[in-house]
Amino acid sequence: MKTVWSKLPSRWIRDGALHDFDACGARGDAAALKLYVALAFYASFKSSPTRAAGSVRLTFTELGALCEISRHSIARGLRRLLSQARIDVHRVGTAQRYTLANYEDTGWAKLPRAHLLADRRFQSFGIRPSCIRPRSYYRLLVSHPY
Repeated sequence: MKTVWSKLPSRWIRDGALHDFDACGARGDAAALKLYVALAFYASFKSSPTRAAGSVRLTFTELGALCEISRHSIARGLRRLLSQARIDVHRVGTAQRYTLANYEDTGWAKLPRAHLLADRRFQSFGIRPSCIRPRSYYRLLVSHPY
């Protein structure tokens, strides 16, 4: 059965931490938020003996194909997520295992995975993140009527 929804931790957004993702350009805020949503699409819902809940194993190549952003933007976005303590990163062979912070805490939103993913690519409604402020882009993605 195809998963229609994905779990997206949202307590940090309610607590105001989304305001830390504001400036366009060098910090990689737009890429960070797009990567965060993309990681949530594939994060494991429950923990298992080999991985924690909220973790996903993806390569830069897979992230680039999924989000349609450059490797440089991926690196900047992931550094930004790490600096804001939104993810943890662990090396697994040639890939990384990313774990969304506070995944099992209360306070999460349902992300419409089936609608936002098509052909394993993240749909962005034809809007480029660089055209609008990252917070506005993020809100657009999670509040779009599905």
